[in-house]
Amino acid sequence: MTQVIFPLVLMGMFLGYSLYMIQKRKKAMPDATRMFLERTGYRYADILDQPLEAHVHHGERLMKNARKGYRIHMVRNFHDMPIHSLQESTVESGLTSTISYTWSLPLPRPLRFQLQIAEKSLRGFAKGVKEAFSSSERVWDQLYPFQVTTGNAEFDARFNVYSDQPQAAQMAVHSSGLMPLLLRCTEVDLATTGDHIRFSDPMQKNITGVMGGTLGVMAMAANVGKMMELQIPVHELMAQVLATTYQACA
Repeated sequence: MTQVIFPLVLMGMFLGYSLYMIQKRKKAMPDATRMFLERTGYRYADILDQPLEAHVHHGERLMKNARKGYRIHMVRNFHDMPIHSLQESTVESGLTSTISYTWSLPLPRPLRFQLQIAEKSLRGFAKGVKEAFSSSERVWDQLYPFQVTTGNAEFDARFNVYSDQPQAAQMAVHSSGLMPLLLRCTEVDLATTGDHIRFSDPMQKNITGVMGGTLGVMAMAANVGKMMELQIPVHELMAQVLATTYQACA
């Protein structure tokens, strides 16, 4: 009899704790969302002209449906530059399969040259080995024909740099202040195109990195305010990266 009752008690305790955590997160969400919006200047793109309280309530509504997947598009003004943040969650078989982030800056005019900087781990043999032992596959494409060596040993050891004008790219990366910003990132996939500059983080490594990885995220799951507070420096860094890239290439 004890063998039957004990698992049921454990299951009940787990269910009760899960419900408690959900209610705790739900109660903390409005204040956490308001804090994040006030400190970053972000607003939800689909209700951009609404007052702050409308954005707080909109954020609550979006997260209520998080189990079904979501698409959160936010915009902030960073030194008169519109920085877009896009967070997307896709769900398969009732489980969240991926949460990705993309930060972008629409271009007011064409750039002098194009630039792409990405982790060396995103291509080549090491990438293939890693994916062979996991269920994930990261699609990454080289956009520009010329590879650039910056001369900075730490930077060149970590990143591949490509451009359509290698000499201009080399000078710009050196003189713009972009190097130290990118070295602070957990993972880099940065590219300019004809109409925008994009920083892609499909595995949300920059966000989870400041929380101590996946285990850290799980450990503070109930403290939604702390989770949002830790994300703020990441959003600030991404805005600086995009703005600095624009200044370097414009």
